[in-house]
Amino acid sequence: MQDFEIKSLEQLLAIALSTERDAVKRYSAISKRMQNSGNEELVELFADIAQSERDHVKEVEKIIQALGIEELPEAPSVTWQHPLVRDYKDLATSPRTSTPYLALAYAVNNEELAFRFYSYVAANTKDDEIRKFAEVFAQEELSHAALFRERRRRAFHEQRKKAKHSETPSPDQIHSVEDLLATSIQIEQRIYRLLLTAGDIGVDVSANLERSTAVIEKLSQELNDLIPGPDNSLTTAESSASEEETFNSETVQREIATAIEQAFEFYDSVMEASRDEDVMLKAQELTQLALERIEALVDSG
Repeated sequence: MQDFEIKSLEQLLAIALSTERDAVKRYSAISKRMQNSGNEELVELFADIAQSERDHVKEVEKIIQALGIEELPEAPSVTWQHPLVRDYKDLATSPRTSTPYLALAYAVNNEELAFRFYSYVAANTKDDEIRKFAEVFAQEELSHAALFRERRRRAFHEQRKKAKHSETPSPDQIHSVEDLLATSIQIEQRIYRLLLTAGDIGVDVSANLERSTAVIEKLSQELNDLIPGPDNSLTTAESSASEEETFNSETVQREIATAIEQAFEFYDSVMEASRDEDVMLKAQELTQLALERIEALVDSG
């Protein structure tokens, strides 16, 4: 975060116009870069975000015209970061790692940074006119962030639907706490369904079922707090047995043990592979959970 003082309304408007124009160039350049990856969905998405930024440019230009300002000073270079705003830039702008969710997360990130910048200006200026327009811009950026956040939420749920029909991602594909929570819910649900199957054939797993349900509910609530939506709480009402599968007490308990060991290995690998502190801490917590389950299986055996 950079400390500086906005000395005039014209300077504030110059910064606003410059940053919006830079955003158009940035997103347009990313869209062109994505063309080389052959991912048309991302090409179109970043082009769409660039168009949204063009609309923001027009909004600032209308304000300048309404004030009768014919010439603006050169906009100073502004480097603005905030510890509470996560940075998705590297992941979102790389054709190798980007997804619609990450692209929109990056857009939300930029709008939130702009909101905090204008809020900072409004809170620290002694000029009432600068404060008034800084507050206007802050609210505009907040509304832009809300629109991108809604689109990000839809992209997340689409990603979740696709994930239901695919295998568990590799540890190096876990880029955020949201990714880890969504994947861990799938993993924990498999363990739950195996426990449910064990109960169906007479194995006493009531204590483990209760604990497993609590874990899934906790993870689902944590995910819902980050990405609100009705699809975050996944159903756990059916067992994993199919017409082709025949489980007895020994095989189902072996399946449960294998699933828990695989969960431990996955969470432990995420903890080692991630460079995101929040992801590492959450993976560490889940690794400990899996370790406790393994110890409980050994004790019961």
